[in-house]
Amino acid sequence: MSLRWSMLLAIAASAWLDASMARDQGQYADVDPGVKACIKSLQTEASGVRGCCEVSDGYPVEVEDWHQQVDGTYRVKITIDGDAGWHVVPANAIVTPGACGIRYAIVWWYRLNALDPSGPAKPVILCFIPGTKS
Repeated sequence: MSLRWSMLLAIAASAWLDASMARDQGQYADVDPGVKACIKSLQTEASGVRGCCEVSDGYPVEVEDWHQQVDGTYRVKITIDGDAGWHVVPANAIVTPGACGIRYAIVWWYRLNALDPSGPAKPVILCFIPGTKS
């Protein structure tokens, strides 16, 4: 097998393994069924038809760990391997604030590993609901 095909296979396997980590293992048992259904139906251009929840769990974001910039874009702090960093939310990943009755910020992302294991991992943001801050 050529080096090119080996690299493509490694990328696909890495993305599949990271994506397969999102599972409802009973941690959402106390969530209202209507809210659950609404969240499961959320889609953005970035998430595609699989939706926000199909590939990644949603992570609530503390008020101080997200903000809207002067130009209207959003940034969110994401921690990977103990390192926190600010990441711009792609415009095609933003969900209307307050969607599904959620008043706090929440982000759905998955980890995209670099081919070079010594390089930094990169978060891929699929969906972001800004908090209502009110």
